[in-house]
Amino acid sequence: MSYFTLTPIESIIKVQQRFWAALQSQSAADFESILAENYRCVSPLEPDQNRSEFIRTLVSMPLMVKSITCDNLQVDVWGDVAVLMGVQIAHMSFSNGEGVIDKIAITNIFNRVDDEWQMVLSHAVSLPTAV
Repeated sequence: MSYFTLTPIESIIKVQQRFWAALQSQSAADFESILAENYRCVSPLEPDQNRSEFIRTLVSMPLMVKSITCDNLQVDVWGDVAVLMGVQIAHMSFSNGEGVIDKIAITNIFNRVDDEWQMVLSHAVSLPTAV
């Protein structure tokens, strides 16, 4: 028996933090453990991506993710379904050291199966960054 059990909201945030860590390490195995088999990524003006396409995109990025923060993080849970929303800010750099900031509004949907939360859908909208 566990002496410490996470609430559903804490569990969702933990999975999201694992996702951000996978972005920094570009680990396909970590993404596979987080994203459900039927995962889908949806972004305006971009083709939808299934799980394998999305993982391939993330691990082949020509940028190194230095840090990720999330403003206005909010999680709502309804039984075995949860929605995480916020504004994700990633500080990244190219191999030549040139830095770039990527700011996106995220809405991630999670599903709990056998007491394990997995991300099933991401909706990301690029936002302007201050110059």
